[in-house]
Amino acid sequence: MPNLLIVDDEKGYREVLSVVFEADGYAVRCAPHGQGAIAQLKKEPADLIISDVRMPDMDGIELLKHVRSLDSDIGVVMMTAYGTIDTAREAFKLGADDFVQKPFNNDELRLIVRRTLERRAIVSENRAFRTAQRARGRRENIVGGSAVMQELYSTIETIAREQATVLITGESGTGKELVARAIHDLSDRADRPFIPINCGALPDTLLESELFGFMKGAFTGASESRAGMFEASDKGTIFLDEIGDMSQAMQVKIL
Repeated sequence: MPNLLIVDDEKGYREVLSVVFEADGYAVRCAPHGQGAIAQLKKEPADLIISDVRMPDMDGIELLKHVRSLDSDIGVVMMTAYGTIDTAREAFKLGADDFVQKPFNNDELRLIVRRTLERRAIVSENRAFRTAQRARGRRENIVGGSAVMQELYSTIETIAREQATVLITGESGTGKELVARAIHDLSDRADRPFIPINCGALPDTLLESELFGFMKGAFTGASESRAGMFEASDKGTIFLDEIGDMSQAMQVKIL
């Protein structure tokens, strides 16, 4: 049963839409403004939000921004009696699934909601399939079916869902980079760069330039500016191999 959240400062619209969608079998909750919607979402997620644009305190556009920062999978349909092309364009740019003008036909809105949920379900299924495919592909490179290895696979999948710095320890040749790549490939960053660098293979002066980049003219031979690996891996993953071999002075610089 899909969970809908209806956000509108006009009580009449909230009541009418509640009746319409509850009759179709949806679980419906309501909020009179954006702040109330956020409070509702913190208690329980929604599959789709139907939100007015003009509301006091927090309007629908600000709510949309907040929702997208929390969860890109929630369907969002915007509605307004004061619609303009610019407003609709901004809503779509921020990730709205559809935009309807008040007053609207209930059947039209029901169709929009159903299609949005179906489209979102397909996207979610495709993402899950790609994740499973990547997991299988990376596991082929990490050999082992013992209980310890199964625990490692589970740990990799858990860590991949987090946005955190990860320390991977182990003897040389045990596959630390394979684990790092598997974490990257299973994460939301999979379509962004994975950049490994062996910190023990470069002297500090060269390592600093590789990691942080440099501006044109910063030193002899710097004929042009170059981005460092931290910048190149933005929104992706940088794997600092053998970080323990890095000097303490360099370790301080990367903190």
